[in-house]
Amino acid sequence: RFMLPASQKNNIAEMKRTFLEPALKKINEKTPLKVTYTTEEDGRLLFNFLDKKQ
Repeated sequence: RFMLPASQKNNIAEMKRTFLEPALKKINEKTPLKVTYTTEEDGRLLFNFLDKKQ
């Protein structure tokens, strides 16, 4: 499990901006996967992994 700083654990917007978005950008650029996510009303993140060839 990735150990996030307390500021990112408490502030989801900061975690998305500084950790999640850059990581997904790299994954989408450098792998054959397209990864997206949605945020549920209760704060859960749901990830979707697709093959770019489709």
